[in-house]
Amino acid sequence: MAASPQRKHSNPEIDLHGLSLELAQLDLADSRKLGARLVKLIADNLSTNRVSLVLLTPGTTEVSKIISTGFKLKQAEIGKSSLVINEVLSGKSPLLLYDIRQRPELVSPWSENYLTDAAAIFPLVFDHSIQAVICISNLSRQHLVHLENSADQLNLIVTQLTQICRQLIRCPEETGRRATDTDATDELALLNSFIEKLDQSMDARNVFTIFNDLVSDYVPYDLMAVMHDSLAETQQSAVCVQRPSHMEDLRGIFDSLCMQWQRRHRHAPQLTLEQATMFGENLVKRDGRCPAEMKLGRVETFPIFIDNDLFALIVISAKDEILADRRRMRLFNILSHHLLLHIKKGILQMQNQEMQTVDSLTGLYNERHFYQMVEREFDRASRYNVPLGMLVIDVDHFKDVNETYGYETGDMLLQEISRILMENMRTTDIVSRYSGERFVVVLPETHYKNSEIMANRLRRFIENNSFFIPNTNVFIKVTVSIGVASYLDHNPTSLAQFIEFADTALYFAKRNGRNQVVGYSYVINLMMRDTESEG
Repeated sequence: MAASPQRKHSNPEIDLHGLSLELAQLDLADSRKLGARLVKLIADNLSTNRVSLVLLTPGTTEVSKIISTGFKLKQAEIGKSSLVINEVLSGKSPLLLYDIRQRPELVSPWSENYLTDAAAIFPLVFDHSIQAVICISNLSRQHLVHLENSADQLNLIVTQLTQICRQLIRCPEETGRRATDTDATDELALLNSFIEKLDQSMDARNVFTIFNDLVSDYVPYDLMAVMHDSLAETQQSAVCVQRPSHMEDLRGIFDSLCMQWQRRHRHAPQLTLEQATMFGENLVKRDGRCPAEMKLGRVETFPIFIDNDLFALIVISAKDEILADRRRMRLFNILSHHLLLHIKKGILQMQNQEMQTVDSLTGLYNERHFYQMVEREFDRASRYNVPLGMLVIDVDHFKDVNETYGYETGDMLLQEISRILMENMRTTDIVSRYSGERFVVVLPETHYKNSEIMANRLRRFIENNSFFIPNTNVFIKVTVSIGVASYLDHNPTSLAQFIEFADTALYFAKRNGRNQVVGYSYVINLMMRDTESEG
Protein backbone atom coordinates (compact mmCIF):
# COMPACT_ATOMS: atom_id res chain seq x y z
CA MET A 1 0.00 0.00 0.00
CA ALA A 2 1.61 3.26 -1.11
CA ALA A 3 1.64 5.80 1.68
CA SER A 4 0.20 9.25 1.21
CA PRO A 5 2.15 12.34 2.26
CA GLN A 6 1.82 13.03 5.96
CA ARG A 7 -0.71 15.68 6.83
CA LYS A 8 -0.10 18.52 9.22
CA HIS A 9 -2.87 18.24 11.78
CA SER A 10 -4.43 21.40 13.13
CA ASN A 11 -7.78 21.85 14.83
CA PRO A 12 -10.28 19.18 13.82
CA GLU A 13 -12.50 20.26 10.97
CA ILE A 14 -15.04 17.47 11.19
CA ASP A 15 -18.50 18.18 9.81
CA LEU A 16 -20.66 15.21 10.83
CA HIS A 17 -23.90 17.09 10.20
CA GLY A 18 -22.75 18.03 6.70
CA LEU A 19 -21.70 14.43 6.03
CA SER A 20 -25.13 13.17 7.10
CA LEU A 21 -26.90 15.62 4.78
CA GLU A 22 -24.66 14.74 1.81
CA LEU A 23 -25.14 11.02 2.40
CA ALA A 24 -28.89 11.60 2.29
CA GLN A 25 -28.51 13.27 -1.11
CA LEU A 26 -26.42 10.50 -2.71
CA ASP A 27 -27.88 9.12 -5.94
CA LEU A 28 -28.18 5.39 -5.26
CA ALA A 29 -29.26 4.65 -8.82
CA ASP A 30 -25.74 4.72 -10.28
CA SER A 31 -24.03 1.87 -8.41
CA ARG A 32 -20.89 2.05 -10.57
CA LYS A 33 -19.75 5.31 -8.95
CA LEU A 34 -21.53 4.96 -5.62
CA GLY A 35 -18.60 3.46 -3.70
CA ALA A 36 -16.10 6.03 -4.95
CA ARG A 37 -18.44 8.94 -4.17
CA LEU A 38 -19.10 7.49 -0.73
CA VAL A 39 -15.45 7.32 0.40
CA LYS A 40 -14.78 10.76 -1.11
CA LEU A 41 -17.68 12.29 0.87
CA ILE A 42 -16.38 10.75 4.09
CA ALA A 43 -12.87 12.01 3.43
CA ASP A 44 -14.01 15.55 2.62
CA ASN A 45 -16.26 15.93 5.66
CA LEU A 46 -13.93 14.25 8.17
CA SER A 47 -10.92 16.29 7.05
CA THR A 48 -8.79 13.31 6.05
CA ASN A 49 -7.38 11.99 2.77
CA ARG A 50 -7.37 8.25 3.50
CA VAL A 51 -10.69 6.38 3.57
CA SER A 52 -11.47 2.88 2.41
CA LEU A 53 -14.66 0.85 2.12
CA VAL A 54 -13.99 -2.86 2.51
CA LEU A 55 -16.69 -5.16 1.12
CA LEU A 56 -16.79 -8.74 2.37
CA THR A 57 -17.89 -11.83 0.51
CA PRO A 58 -21.43 -12.59 1.78
CA GLY A 59 -21.42 -15.23 4.50
CA THR A 60 -17.63 -15.11 4.96
CA THR A 61 -14.92 -12.90 6.43
CA GLU A 62 -13.02 -12.75 3.14
CA VAL A 63 -12.37 -9.36 1.55
CA SER A 64 -13.98 -9.20 -1.88
CA LYS A 65 -13.30 -5.59 -2.79
CA ILE A 66 -11.74 -2.43 -1.41
CA ILE A 67 -12.83 1.01 -2.60
CA SER A 68 -10.42 3.70 -1.42
CA THR A 69 -9.38 7.31 -1.70
CA GLY A 70 -5.95 8.68 -0.83
CA PHE A 71 -3.98 5.52 -1.70
CA LYS A 72 -3.80 2.70 -4.21
CA LEU A 73 -4.02 -0.97 -3.30
CA LYS A 74 -2.60 -3.75 -5.40
CA GLN A 75 -4.75 -6.82 -5.95
CA ALA A 76 -2.18 -9.00 -4.19
CA GLU A 77 -2.45 -6.86 -1.06
CA ILE A 78 -6.20 -7.28 -0.59
CA GLY A 79 -5.79 -10.42 1.46
CA LYS A 80 -3.33 -8.74 3.80
CA SER A 81 -6.02 -6.24 4.79
CA SER A 82 -7.72 -9.02 6.72
CA LEU A 83 -5.47 -8.28 9.72
CA VAL A 84 -7.33 -5.05 10.36
CA ILE A 85 -10.70 -6.45 9.33
CA ASN A 86 -10.46 -9.50 11.59
CA GLU A 87 -9.76 -7.26 14.57
CA VAL A 88 -13.10 -5.50 13.98
CA LEU A 89 -14.95 -8.72 13.17
CA SER A 90 -13.84 -10.34 16.41
CA GLY A 91 -15.05 -7.39 18.49
CA LYS A 92 -18.13 -6.62 16.36
CA SER A 93 -17.81 -2.98 17.39
CA PRO A 94 -15.98 0.15 16.18
CA LEU A 95 -12.21 0.14 16.65
CA LEU A 96 -10.63 3.49 17.55
CA LEU A 97 -6.83 3.60 17.55
CA TYR A 98 -5.23 6.73 18.95
CA ASP A 99 -1.76 5.64 17.83
CA ILE A 100 -1.67 3.07 15.05
CA ARG A 101 2.07 2.55 15.61
CA GLN A 102 1.29 0.82 18.90
CA ARG A 103 -0.48 -1.91 16.92
CA PRO A 104 2.03 -2.65 14.11
CA GLU A 105 0.65 -6.16 13.64
CA LEU A 106 -2.56 -4.68 12.20
CA VAL A 107 -0.74 -2.84 9.41
CA SER A 108 2.37 -4.98 9.20
CA PRO A 109 2.41 -5.05 5.37
CA TRP A 110 2.85 -1.28 5.34
CA SER A 111 4.17 -0.47 8.84
CA GLU A 112 7.34 1.19 7.56
CA ASN A 113 5.47 3.70 5.41
CA TYR A 114 2.26 4.14 7.40
CA LEU A 115 2.29 7.76 8.49
CA THR A 116 -1.05 8.26 10.24
CA ASP A 117 -1.38 9.12 13.91
CA ALA A 118 -4.76 7.55 14.49
CA ALA A 119 -7.45 5.53 12.75
CA ALA A 120 -11.10 4.54 13.14
CA ILE A 121 -12.72 1.40 11.76
CA PHE A 122 -16.50 0.93 11.74
CA PRO A 123 -18.28 -2.37 10.95
CA LEU A 124 -21.49 -2.13 8.91
CA VAL A 125 -23.99 -4.79 9.97
CA PHE A 126 -27.07 -5.96 8.09
CA ASP A 127 -28.74 -9.32 7.47
CA HIS A 128 -27.43 -10.33 10.93
CA SER A 129 -23.72 -10.15 10.01
CA ILE A 130 -20.92 -7.71 9.23
CA GLN A 131 -21.04 -7.14 5.48
CA ALA A 132 -18.63 -4.22 5.11
CA VAL A 133 -16.12 -2.13 7.03
CA ILE A 134 -15.29 1.58 6.78
CA CYS A 135 -11.63 2.38 7.53
CA ILE A 136 -10.69 6.02 8.18
CA SER A 137 -7.02 6.86 8.72
CA ASN A 138 -4.70 9.86 8.61
CA LEU A 139 -6.65 11.20 11.57
CA SER A 140 -5.30 13.13 14.51
CA ARG A 141 -6.07 12.31 18.13
CA GLN A 142 -8.20 15.47 18.19
CA HIS A 143 -10.30 13.98 15.39
CA LEU A 144 -10.91 10.81 17.39
CA VAL A 145 -11.87 12.76 20.51
CA HIS A 146 -14.34 14.74 18.39
CA LEU A 147 -15.82 11.52 16.98
CA GLU A 148 -16.15 9.92 20.41
CA ASN A 149 -17.89 13.03 21.77
CA SER A 150 -20.41 12.94 18.90
CA ALA A 151 -21.74 9.44 19.48
CA ASP A 152 -25.37 10.15 18.55
CA GLN A 153 -24.51 11.85 15.26
CA LEU A 154 -21.97 9.13 14.52
CA ASN A 155 -24.55 6.39 15.10
CA LEU A 156 -26.85 8.06 12.60
CA ILE A 157 -24.07 8.21 10.00
CA VAL A 158 -23.16 4.55 10.53
CA THR A 159 -26.86 3.69 9.97
CA GLN A 160 -26.86 5.71 6.75
CA LEU A 161 -23.64 4.04 5.58
CA THR A 162 -25.13 0.64 6.32
CA GLN A 163 -28.16 1.38 4.14
CA ILE A 164 -25.95 2.66 1.31
CA CYS A 165 -23.62 -0.36 1.48
CA ARG A 166 -26.63 -2.68 1.45
CA GLN A 167 -27.56 -1.02 -1.87
CA LEU A 168 -23.98 -1.29 -3.13
CA ILE A 169 -23.65 -4.99 -2.33
CA ARG A 170 -27.09 -5.97 -3.61
CA CYS A 171 -26.85 -3.97 -6.82
CA PRO A 172 -23.99 -5.31 -8.99
CA GLU A 173 -22.70 -3.01 -11.70
CA GLU A 174 -24.12 -5.02 -14.56
CA THR A 175 -27.67 -5.57 -13.27
CA GLY A 176 -28.80 -2.09 -12.27
CA ARG A 177 -31.45 -1.48 -9.61
CA ARG A 178 -34.00 -3.98 -8.38
CA ALA A 179 -37.18 -3.66 -6.39
CA THR A 180 -35.34 -4.21 -3.09
CA ASP A 181 -32.95 -1.42 -3.98
CA THR A 182 -35.86 0.95 -4.45
CA ASP A 183 -37.02 -0.07 -0.99
CA ALA A 184 -33.57 0.65 0.43
CA THR A 185 -33.61 4.09 -1.17
CA ASP A 186 -37.04 4.82 0.29
CA GLU A 187 -35.94 3.62 3.73
CA LEU A 188 -32.86 5.83 3.68
CA ALA A 189 -34.94 8.82 2.59
CA LEU A 190 -37.45 8.12 5.38
CA LEU A 191 -34.67 7.81 7.96
CA ASN A 192 -33.05 11.08 6.95
CA SER A 193 -36.37 12.92 6.78
CA PHE A 194 -37.16 11.64 10.28
CA ILE A 195 -33.80 12.74 11.72
CA GLU A 196 -34.06 16.14 10.06
CA LYS A 197 -37.56 16.76 11.45
CA LEU A 198 -36.57 15.53 14.91
CA ASP A 199 -33.86 18.18 15.09
CA GLN A 200 -36.54 20.86 14.80
CA SER A 201 -38.12 20.12 18.18
CA MET A 202 -37.17 18.91 21.64
CA ASP A 203 -40.76 18.82 22.89
CA ALA A 204 -41.73 15.20 23.58
CA ARG A 205 -45.30 15.60 22.29
CA ASN A 206 -44.09 17.13 19.01
CA VAL A 207 -41.49 14.37 18.65
CA PHE A 208 -44.11 11.62 18.93
CA THR A 209 -46.34 13.45 16.44
CA ILE A 210 -43.45 13.59 13.95
CA PHE A 211 -42.80 9.88 14.49
CA ASN A 212 -46.45 8.94 13.89
CA ASP A 213 -46.78 11.10 10.77
CA LEU A 214 -43.67 9.70 9.09
CA VAL A 215 -43.61 6.08 10.22
CA SER A 216 -47.26 5.02 10.19
CA ASP A 217 -47.42 4.98 6.37
CA TYR A 218 -44.49 2.56 6.10
CA VAL A 219 -45.34 0.56 9.23
CA PRO A 220 -49.16 0.88 9.57
CA TYR A 221 -49.64 -0.08 13.21
CA ASP A 222 -52.94 0.15 15.10
CA LEU A 223 -51.40 1.03 18.45
CA MET A 224 -48.01 2.00 19.81
CA ALA A 225 -47.29 2.17 23.56
CA VAL A 226 -43.95 3.53 24.80
CA MET A 227 -42.50 3.47 28.30
CA HIS A 228 -39.12 5.05 28.93
CA ASP A 229 -36.85 6.10 31.75
CA SER A 230 -37.09 9.74 32.85
CA LEU A 231 -33.53 9.62 34.31
CA ALA A 232 -35.01 10.56 37.69
CA GLU A 233 -36.07 7.20 39.16
CA THR A 234 -39.46 7.48 37.46
CA GLN A 235 -40.87 6.59 34.06
CA GLN A 236 -42.78 8.37 31.34
CA SER A 237 -45.10 6.87 28.75
CA ALA A 238 -47.03 7.64 25.60
CA VAL A 239 -49.81 5.78 23.80
CA CYS A 240 -50.52 6.40 20.11
CA VAL A 241 -53.86 5.10 18.80
CA GLN A 242 -54.33 4.85 15.01
CA ARG A 243 -57.75 3.17 14.72
CA PRO A 244 -60.96 2.91 16.78
CA SER A 245 -60.11 1.03 19.98
CA HIS A 246 -61.53 0.37 23.41
CA MET A 247 -60.03 1.52 26.71
CA GLU A 248 -60.37 -2.00 28.13
CA ASP A 249 -58.12 -3.38 25.38
CA LEU A 250 -55.62 -0.53 25.74
CA ARG A 251 -55.44 -1.09 29.47
CA GLY A 252 -54.61 -4.77 28.98
CA ILE A 253 -51.73 -3.94 26.61
CA PHE A 254 -50.47 -1.14 28.86
CA ASP A 255 -50.57 -3.42 31.94
CA SER A 256 -48.60 -6.01 29.97
CA LEU A 257 -46.02 -3.33 29.11
CA CYS A 258 -45.73 -2.43 32.81
CA MET A 259 -45.17 -6.11 33.68
CA GLN A 260 -42.41 -6.40 31.08
CA TRP A 261 -40.79 -3.28 32.50
CA GLN A 262 -40.96 -4.75 36.00
CA ARG A 263 -39.38 -8.05 34.89
CA ARG A 264 -36.49 -6.25 33.23
CA HIS A 265 -35.89 -3.59 35.90
CA ARG A 266 -36.98 -5.56 39.00
CA HIS A 267 -39.29 -2.76 40.11
CA ALA A 268 -42.79 -1.81 39.06
CA PRO A 269 -43.26 1.44 37.12
CA GLN A 270 -45.23 4.08 38.99
CA LEU A 271 -47.53 4.74 36.04
CA THR A 272 -51.11 4.20 34.98
CA LEU A 273 -52.67 4.43 31.55
CA GLU A 274 -54.42 7.66 32.60
CA GLN A 275 -51.01 9.26 33.25
CA ALA A 276 -49.68 8.42 29.78
CA THR A 277 -49.57 11.04 27.05
CA MET A 278 -52.37 9.95 24.71
CA PHE A 279 -52.44 10.50 20.95
CA GLY A 280 -55.65 9.74 19.04
CA GLU A 281 -57.74 9.90 22.19
CA ASN A 282 -60.84 10.63 20.11
CA LEU A 283 -60.56 7.09 18.67
CA VAL A 284 -60.84 5.47 22.10
CA LYS A 285 -64.23 4.26 23.32
CA ARG A 286 -64.63 4.09 27.10
CA ASP A 287 -68.18 2.80 27.68
CA GLY A 288 -69.14 -0.81 28.26
CA ARG A 289 -67.17 -3.88 27.24
CA CYS A 290 -64.79 -4.08 24.31
CA PRO A 291 -66.64 -5.45 21.23
CA ALA A 292 -64.87 -8.10 19.17
CA GLU A 293 -64.46 -5.84 16.12
CA MET A 294 -62.51 -3.29 18.17
CA LYS A 295 -60.05 -5.74 19.72
CA LEU A 296 -56.45 -5.13 18.79
CA GLY A 297 -54.38 -7.86 17.17
CA ARG A 298 -51.02 -9.41 17.95
CA VAL A 299 -48.35 -7.24 19.56
CA GLU A 300 -44.60 -7.00 19.17
CA THR A 301 -42.19 -5.61 21.80
CA PHE A 302 -39.04 -3.65 20.98
CA PRO A 303 -36.54 -3.09 23.79
CA ILE A 304 -34.46 0.07 23.22
CA PHE A 305 -30.96 -0.02 24.68
CA ILE A 306 -28.94 3.21 24.95
CA ASP A 307 -25.40 3.15 26.35
CA ASN A 308 -25.86 -0.56 27.16
CA ASP A 309 -28.82 0.16 29.45
CA LEU A 310 -32.48 -0.59 28.74
CA PHE A 311 -33.91 2.90 28.29
CA ALA A 312 -37.34 2.09 26.85
CA LEU A 313 -39.84 -0.54 25.82
CA ILE A 314 -42.06 -0.09 22.78
CA VAL A 315 -45.09 -2.26 22.05
CA ILE A 316 -46.94 -2.07 18.75
CA SER A 317 -50.10 -3.83 17.65
CA ALA A 318 -50.54 -4.39 13.92
CA LYS A 319 -51.82 -6.89 11.38
CA ASP A 320 -49.97 -10.21 11.27
CA GLU A 321 -48.49 -9.56 7.83
CA ILE A 322 -47.00 -6.28 9.02
CA LEU A 323 -45.40 -7.84 12.10
CA ALA A 324 -44.10 -10.73 9.96
CA ASP A 325 -42.36 -8.36 7.53
CA ARG A 326 -38.79 -8.45 8.84
CA ARG A 327 -37.73 -5.52 6.69
CA ARG A 328 -40.43 -3.24 8.11
CA MET A 329 -39.77 -4.38 11.65
CA ARG A 330 -36.04 -3.73 11.25
CA LEU A 331 -36.70 -0.22 9.97
CA PHE A 332 -39.21 0.41 12.77
CA ASN A 333 -36.59 -0.68 15.29
CA ILE A 334 -34.02 1.73 13.81
CA LEU A 335 -36.45 4.64 13.78
CA SER A 336 -37.62 3.84 17.31
CA HIS A 337 -34.03 3.86 18.52
CA HIS A 338 -33.50 7.33 17.04
CA LEU A 339 -36.79 8.48 18.55
CA LEU A 340 -35.74 7.45 22.06
CA LEU A 341 -32.21 8.78 21.56
CA HIS A 342 -33.76 12.15 20.80
CA ILE A 343 -36.07 11.95 23.81
CA LYS A 344 -33.17 11.09 26.11
CA LYS A 345 -31.18 13.98 24.66
CA GLY A 346 -34.11 16.31 25.42
CA ILE A 347 -34.32 15.05 29.02
CA LEU A 348 -30.58 15.56 29.52
CA GLN A 349 -30.75 19.06 28.07
CA MET A 350 -33.63 19.93 30.39
CA GLN A 351 -31.73 18.58 33.39
CA ASN A 352 -28.68 20.56 32.33
CA GLN A 353 -30.76 23.75 32.07
CA GLU A 354 -32.15 23.15 35.54
CA MET A 355 -28.61 22.76 36.88
CA GLN A 356 -27.49 26.02 35.32
CA THR A 357 -27.79 29.24 37.26
CA VAL A 358 -28.03 31.71 34.37
CA ASP A 359 -30.86 32.35 31.93
CA SER A 360 -29.50 31.57 28.44
CA LEU A 361 -31.23 34.53 26.77
CA THR A 362 -30.62 37.41 29.16
CA GLY A 363 -27.58 36.35 31.17
CA LEU A 364 -29.47 37.07 34.41
CA TYR A 365 -30.01 34.51 37.15
CA ASN A 366 -32.69 32.01 36.21
CA GLU A 367 -35.79 31.42 38.33
CA ARG A 368 -34.41 28.30 40.02
CA HIS A 369 -31.19 29.99 41.17
CA PHE A 370 -33.15 33.11 42.15
CA TYR A 371 -35.13 31.13 44.71
CA GLN A 372 -31.96 29.60 46.15
CA MET A 373 -30.31 32.98 46.64
CA VAL A 374 -33.36 34.91 47.83
CA GLU A 375 -34.29 32.21 50.32
CA ARG A 376 -31.05 32.99 52.15
CA GLU A 377 -31.70 36.75 52.07
CA PHE A 378 -35.26 36.26 53.35
CA ASP A 379 -34.04 34.03 56.19
CA ARG A 380 -31.44 36.64 57.14
CA ALA A 381 -34.04 39.44 57.10
CA SER A 382 -36.45 37.46 59.28
CA ARG A 383 -33.75 36.35 61.70
CA TYR A 384 -32.07 39.74 62.22
CA ASN A 385 -35.03 41.99 61.34
CA VAL A 386 -33.05 43.85 58.67
CA PRO A 387 -34.58 45.66 55.66
CA LEU A 388 -35.14 43.82 52.39
CA GLY A 389 -36.82 45.19 49.27
CA MET A 390 -38.49 43.33 46.39
CA LEU A 391 -39.28 44.64 42.88
CA VAL A 392 -41.35 42.73 40.31
CA ILE A 393 -40.95 44.28 36.84
CA ASP A 394 -43.13 43.56 33.81
CA VAL A 395 -42.66 44.89 30.26
CA ASP A 396 -45.78 46.75 29.11
CA HIS A 397 -47.52 45.53 25.94
CA PHE A 398 -44.75 42.98 25.29
CA LYS A 399 -47.15 40.74 23.36
CA ASP A 400 -47.76 43.58 20.88
CA VAL A 401 -44.02 43.90 20.28
CA ASN A 402 -43.76 40.18 19.47
CA GLU A 403 -46.75 40.27 17.14
CA THR A 404 -45.66 43.45 15.36
CA TYR A 405 -41.90 42.93 15.03
CA GLY A 406 -41.43 39.21 15.62
CA TYR A 407 -40.16 37.04 18.46
CA GLU A 408 -36.49 37.72 17.66
CA THR A 409 -37.15 41.42 18.32
CA GLY A 410 -38.88 40.47 21.57
CA ASP A 411 -35.82 38.50 22.64
CA MET A 412 -33.54 41.41 21.74
CA LEU A 413 -35.74 43.73 23.80
CA LEU A 414 -35.48 41.48 26.86
CA GLN A 415 -31.70 41.40 26.46
CA GLU A 416 -31.50 45.20 26.32
CA ILE A 417 -33.75 45.64 29.36
CA SER A 418 -31.62 43.09 31.22
CA ARG A 419 -28.53 45.13 30.37
CA ILE A 420 -30.14 48.31 31.72
CA LEU A 421 -31.09 46.55 34.94
CA MET A 422 -27.63 45.15 35.50
CA GLU A 423 -25.87 48.43 34.74
CA ASN A 424 -27.93 50.29 37.33
CA MET A 425 -27.92 47.84 40.24
CA ARG A 426 -25.48 47.36 43.11
CA THR A 427 -23.27 44.28 43.22
CA THR A 428 -25.19 43.08 46.28
CA ASP A 429 -28.57 43.23 44.52
CA ILE A 430 -30.06 40.07 42.98
CA VAL A 431 -31.50 40.45 39.47
CA SER A 432 -33.34 37.55 37.86
CA ARG A 433 -35.48 36.81 34.85
CA TYR A 434 -38.59 35.47 36.53
CA SER A 435 -40.71 34.27 33.62
CA GLY A 436 -41.34 35.48 30.08
CA GLU A 437 -41.15 39.29 30.09
CA ARG A 438 -41.05 39.52 33.89
CA PHE A 439 -38.02 40.30 36.07
CA VAL A 440 -37.47 40.28 39.83
CA VAL A 441 -34.98 42.41 41.74
CA VAL A 442 -34.14 41.81 45.41
CA LEU A 443 -32.54 44.70 47.31
CA PRO A 444 -30.74 43.62 50.50
CA GLU A 445 -30.43 46.21 53.29
CA THR A 446 -32.88 48.51 51.49
CA HIS A 447 -35.89 50.16 53.13
CA TYR A 448 -39.29 50.55 51.46
CA LYS A 449 -38.82 54.22 50.46
CA ASN A 450 -35.43 53.59 48.89
CA SER A 451 -36.82 50.54 47.07
CA GLU A 452 -39.51 52.77 45.50
CA ILE A 453 -36.85 55.32 44.52
CA MET A 454 -34.78 52.58 42.85
CA ALA A 455 -37.87 51.26 41.06
CA ASN A 456 -38.74 54.69 39.65
CA ARG A 457 -35.14 55.19 38.60
CA LEU A 458 -35.18 51.93 36.63
CA ARG A 459 -38.58 52.76 35.12
CA ARG A 460 -37.28 56.13 33.83
CA PHE A 461 -34.09 54.59 32.42
CA ILE A 462 -36.12 52.12 30.38
CA GLU A 463 -38.73 54.70 29.32
CA ASN A 464 -36.02 57.10 28.09
CA ASN A 465 -34.17 54.43 26.14
CA SER A 466 -34.76 53.96 22.41
CA PHE A 467 -34.60 50.37 21.25
CA PHE A 468 -33.33 49.84 17.69
CA ILE A 469 -35.08 47.20 15.55
CA PRO A 470 -32.49 46.07 12.94
CA ASN A 471 -34.83 44.37 10.46
CA THR A 472 -36.99 47.51 10.12
CA ASN A 473 -34.37 50.21 10.85
CA VAL A 474 -36.68 51.89 13.34
CA PHE A 475 -36.45 52.82 17.01
CA ILE A 476 -39.24 51.94 19.42
CA LYS A 477 -40.07 53.06 22.95
CA VAL A 478 -40.97 50.58 25.66
CA THR A 479 -42.15 51.07 29.23
CA VAL A 480 -42.34 48.86 32.31
CA SER A 481 -44.63 48.58 35.32
CA ILE A 482 -43.12 47.78 38.71
CA GLY A 483 -44.55 46.46 41.97
CA VAL A 484 -42.63 47.05 45.24
CA ALA A 485 -42.76 45.23 48.57
CA SER A 486 -40.73 45.58 51.77
CA TYR A 487 -40.01 42.96 54.41
CA LEU A 488 -40.05 45.36 57.39
CA ASP A 489 -43.08 47.36 56.22
CA HIS A 490 -45.31 44.54 55.00
CA ASN A 491 -44.26 41.62 57.25
CA PRO A 492 -44.58 38.65 54.86
CA THR A 493 -44.57 35.28 56.62
CA SER A 494 -42.81 33.46 53.78
CA LEU A 495 -40.80 34.14 50.64
CA ALA A 496 -43.79 33.10 48.53
CA GLN A 497 -45.96 35.68 50.29
CA PHE A 498 -43.23 38.31 49.88
CA ILE A 499 -43.24 37.76 46.11
CA GLU A 500 -47.04 37.73 46.13
CA PHE A 501 -47.10 41.18 47.79
CA ALA A 502 -44.83 42.66 45.10
CA ASP A 503 -46.79 40.88 42.36
CA THR A 504 -50.08 42.27 43.70
CA ALA A 505 -48.60 45.78 43.67
CA LEU A 506 -47.54 45.16 40.05
CA TYR A 507 -51.14 44.23 39.20
CA PHE A 508 -52.33 47.62 40.44
CA ALA A 509 -49.56 49.37 38.49
CA LYS A 510 -50.90 47.69 35.37
CA ARG A 511 -54.51 48.42 36.25
CA ASN A 512 -53.78 52.09 36.91
CA GLY A 513 -52.42 52.67 33.39
CA ARG A 514 -48.95 51.02 33.24
CA ASN A 515 -45.54 52.76 33.12
CA GLN A 516 -45.61 53.41 36.85
CA VAL A 517 -44.42 52.13 40.21
CA VAL A 518 -46.88 50.95 42.86
CA GLY A 519 -45.89 49.82 46.34
CA TYR A 520 -47.76 47.27 48.41
CA SER A 521 -48.54 49.98 50.98
CA TYR A 522 -50.82 51.56 48.34
CA VAL A 523 -52.64 48.24 48.03
CA ILE A 524 -53.05 48.00 51.83
CA ASN A 525 -54.41 51.55 52.03
CA LEU A 526 -56.78 50.86 49.17
CA MET A 527 -58.14 47.75 50.88
CA MET A 528 -58.53 49.63 54.17
CA ARG A 529 -60.51 52.41 52.45
CA ASP A 530 -62.75 49.82 50.83
CA THR A 531 -63.31 48.17 54.21
CA GLU A 532 -64.13 51.49 55.86
CA SER A 533 -66.57 52.47 53.08
CA GLU A 534 -68.34 49.11 53.42
CA GLY A 535 -68.56 49.63 57.19
